[in-house]
Amino acid sequence: MKKKLYRWLISIKVSALLMTTLVVLFLLNVLVPQARTHGAEAIEEMAAESAIKHFFLVDLGFGDMASSPIFIATMALFFINLTAVLVNRGASTAKRIKAKVPSEAKLMRQAKGKDALSYDRPVGWEPEGAASVLKKLGYEVSRPGEQTLFAEKNRRALLGFIAFHLSFFPMLGGGLLLYYTRSDVVTVAVEGQTFNSADGRVHRVASWGGVPDAEFTLVEVEPMMDEQGRHIQLAANLAWIEDGKPARGTTM
Repeated sequence: MKKKLYRWLISIKVSALLMTTLVVLFLLNVLVPQARTHGAEAIEEMAAESAIKHFFLVDLGFGDMASSPIFIATMALFFINLTAVLVNRGASTAKRIKAKVPSEAKLMRQAKGKDALSYDRPVGWEPEGAASVLKKLGYEVSRPGEQTLFAEKNRRALLGFIAFHLSFFPMLGGGLLLYYTRSDVVTVAVEGQTFNSADGRVHRVASWGGVPDAEFTLVEVEPMMDEQGRHIQLAANLAWIEDGKPARGTTM
């Protein structure tokens, strides 16, 4: 039973299914109104309009995708699948990277196998010449014996597979920090005005720590232009206030 479950976890079909499901959920996260942008009250009002909207927005949790049970379960299965694949491939990859140069006897046996290619040796061919050509092509060349050459290239390239899969875990950590520590506060301010986070309209409260006590002064709003003199965006110069005094400046 455990072996069947393990084989199921590391199968490419399961990986493809989970990634496809995540893509669909991410699209829904963009297309479906979210509580973090529209506000929880607005989502509740939409859900009250019909049973179908209530089912999708509230029952399935698509009105707040990041906390939806379906999204959380899919993400959990994806990282379980990812871990299982890393365990499965990690040991074999390490073994291949640490593999020793095969003996001449083993290479001779392989040369006589059904999958081996056989060619007549050209007149004047010497192992040293072949080794020189292979080295110029970037191969690491070994001489297990007088009659054999062993060449390999990019032995450590196999680590790319491991590094690629491991890269998803820092992204998961960053996503969790962003979701649980970010608060969204909206305000309207003019140049010279001091703003405190307690005075704005709170759209989203961080699960960890709540809305931070932040205070700054909008020093200046500067229009930015392209080479043709067209306005492309605005840059806001802020002076952050700590203990009642300006502490540092930021341009956004």
